[in-house]
Amino acid sequence: MGRWEGARDLLTATGPDWDRRIFRLQILAEAGARLRFADTWAEAEPRSPHALALLANVQALRAMIAGRRAGRPLMEEAWSTCHSALDAWPQDVAPLVVMLALLRTHAPDRDTLGRVWAEIKQRDPWNREAHHEVATYLFPRHHGAHGEAAW
Repeated sequence: MGRWEGARDLLTATGPDWDRRIFRLQILAEAGARLRFADTWAEAEPRSPHALALLANVQALRAMIAGRRAGRPLMEEAWSTCHSALDAWPQDVAPLVVMLALLRTHAPDRDTLGRVWAEIKQRDPWNREAHHEVATYLFPRHHGAHGEAAW
């Protein structure tokens, strides 16, 4: 129905509990990929780090659903939204985790992976979801060599 106030209250209450925030954003993004409440919220509050983080998650999920070729413009849009979310709340790890997922799905660039990973390690070196995304990136079925994900 385009209502986003509950998501705003939930994410505001979560604060900088990064693992919980990322989990909540991922759950909200699953609904937001089919609905427009994240888009509506980001339009209503374009400087809200919570709205932008949710929109980045939604856009990334839409890009992944669309596939590598068709999802490329959506991936670029999600990447841009991640930067906007980081501008709004520079300490937030969630947009960086979205970037890792986008790299795994759409842009297997090791240099960019290293830069994003370094940013995450500065903010939250033991972030569970970030470690999961990097390990998944390094699986042979994605962009790694045999045994590389077992570091």
